[in-house]
Amino acid sequence: MVSVGPYKDGKSWEVRWDRWETTLASDGAEVRRRRMHSRKFTHKKDADLFAAERRRDQEFGRAWRPETDIPVASLAAIAQGYVDFAVSGGKSTATVRFRCSMLGSFLAWAGRDRPVTDLSASLLDDFHSSLPRQGRQRATARRKLLEVERAWAWAASRRDRYPGVPAPQLISPEIEAPPPVASTGGPTMADLDAMLGHLVVAWHHRVGVALRYTGLRASQVLGLEWGDIHLDRGFITVRAGRRGSKGSPTRAIPIHPAFATVLATWGPGEGCLFPRSLARSGPAPSNRDPNASFRGDVLDAPFVRAWKAAEIPEERWAAIPPEKRTITDRANRKQVHAFRAAVKNEMLRKGVDLGVADLVVGHAMDPTMAAYTAQGIPEHAPLWPRLVAAVATLPPYVAREPQEPEPLPAFR
Repeated sequence: MVSVGPYKDGKSWEVRWDRWETTLASDGAEVRRRRMHSRKFTHKKDADLFAAERRRDQEFGRAWRPETDIPVASLAAIAQGYVDFAVSGGKSTATVRFRCSMLGSFLAWAGRDRPVTDLSASLLDDFHSSLPRQGRQRATARRKLLEVERAWAWAASRRDRYPGVPAPQLISPEIEAPPPVASTGGPTMADLDAMLGHLVVAWHHRVGVALRYTGLRASQVLGLEWGDIHLDRGFITVRAGRRGSKGSPTRAIPIHPAFATVLATWGPGEGCLFPRSLARSGPAPSNRDPNASFRGDVLDAPFVRAWKAAEIPEERWAAIPPEKRTITDRANRKQVHAFRAAVKNEMLRKGVDLGVADLVVGHAMDPTMAAYTAQGIPEHAPLWPRLVAAVATLPPYVAREPQEPEPLPAFR
């Protein structure tokens, strides 16, 4: 149990927590008792952060010990504590994964069991020098260095738990920041409409229309079920934990009036909105369930062909322009994701607030999202009218259902 309350002097804050301890009595028998611990803080914010760490320790079965009982910590211990602190502080899953990735590179280079007393400016400089810094890798190298410096500063402020941590020595201010990557510009809604006209397979065209009206990720669209479509109430539920959710909470987005008409012609149905049985051919479902959804990468090849057939410049829809690619770059990983950029850019051009546009496409994963999540009645949430107005700014698309080409007759 961990509690935070005013200290007896009325000016400070105190964190109290207990733990079970086993000691030996005079006759050698083990005696188990609960012992209370406390620590005083000047500011309540510091007390709350310390209490969150103690709760996290109890969750993992770790016991807090004073500095005199703790040996010199390792780099891996600091990295783990820094990540646990992010989890206990309510950071998003994406933020936690990012910190794990950045610190993991440093630990792989320096060694997990290396003592924290080895931290120095020269060590950071050697680590930064070991990283590739060609093109876009230059920005990644700087981000890794910044994350290591932040973890170092975090541990230095907690020497009671991580003794031996030297005073932080930052070298990132001395390193020239890489120039910003020039934006090549995303596709326009007119580009999307032209591209959709070249999706000759019917279910590919349906998925493209859904992407155009919602701005969702491809995996989120392919994971939609008919139970998530609420035509009578005008919203779609994007559920947490589905493929493509990236740790996002359950949320709701308005249905464009023109898309509502299209959905009415597609259904209603049962199971997935785009089941594997919708395609005449394609990869067999691994679980042999015809109602199972597709993976997002199944759209890569047909969407590339459609973009090229529509003669849309590749700089608008590809991740990296062809002339700037290296052998390690994935060639065409934005051919589907470009729909999200087009939807967001169109709303911004129509005067929609950036925060509202981010909420529609799912870029803002912060507590503000609780104002319009599907847990309850999203239509009554304060931000809902602004979301509806933002989606309505998208121009309608005259949907068509292309016919799949008939197979050629076999020669006899």
